[in-house]
Amino acid sequence: MRNKAVTGRKLAAALAVFAAALAFGNRWDNSVQAAESSVIEKVTVTFKDNFGEPEEIPEPEITVSGSGCSLGDIQFRTDYDKWKPGKKVRVEITVIADGGKLFPASLNRSQCKVSGADFVSAKALDDASLQVKADYRPITVLGDTERAGWSSTSKKRAVWKSVPYAPGYTLTLYGDNKVVKRLNTETNSANLTEYMKDTDKTYYYEVKAVPLTSDEKKYLKEGSYVTSTDQEFDWTDTEEGSRRNRGEPETEVPLRAAAMCFLTAAKKQMSGRKFRAAGTILTETERWRRDGWQTGGNGTT
Repeated sequence: MRNKAVTGRKLAAALAVFAAALAFGNRWDNSVQAAESSVIEKVTVTFKDNFGEPEEIPEPEITVSGSGCSLGDIQFRTDYDKWKPGKKVRVEITVIADGGKLFPASLNRSQCKVSGADFVSAKALDDASLQVKADYRPITVLGDTERAGWSSTSKKRAVWKSVPYAPGYTLTLYGDNKVVKRLNTETNSANLTEYMKDTDKTYYYEVKAVPLTSDEKKYLKEGSYVTSTDQEFDWTDTEEGSRRNRGEPETEVPLRAAAMCFLTAAKKQMSGRKFRAAGTILTETERWRRDGWQTGGNGTT
């Protein structure tokens, strides 16, 4: 009987130890789970762009989302007056943990998602604060040129005042109010000689500042069209007129080409006279003498 009593007491003691160990294990698991649930492992930082007035560079709107955290301090490492569209600006954002929450030593780019800027790093400053670093590219709307005209040395070269931050321009050339040519250029001038062949037309163009590449379009918005002054031509702007103006010898040209030249001159300088010529190749002087187009000639009208 005594042995049975001893054995019973040992069994009861063992059961008590087991029960105590089980209870401690449950408390340990609960403590671990509680600790794990207090760690913040997901954070999202969003940069929202808002285009402002032309040539204005606005600051982005920055927000933070995630369970148990909120936005703290924001620091731009580049002075605002040195910002340029498309040029990266380092930003440091402090994220604050709510009471009872903790940050791990660091978060990777999949745990700390950055939208509207480039993720650099996310490291804990202490248990309750996380510093997120990102590179942001400022944006702007391109302005309008202040002046659009023509070169003083070439009537067929368009020239306009450059626009700040503009990587390129779109130009539309018109002849007698009809589109002649559209083109893009990276400079603030364009040689339009090959498109302005009809010197009897009145030309003008419209030009606006634009981003040229797909990457530039991410941070630049195109400006508005500005209309140039008109450009007109006279006899001295034609090929033959230019030769005569320079004092070069007269050349023999086919009748049809000569007719086009004289038609322009007739319209502007000799209104009411009748152009006549035979289908032969003549010099300018011979045509004028025969048809009475010289000053004081006796030609038939």
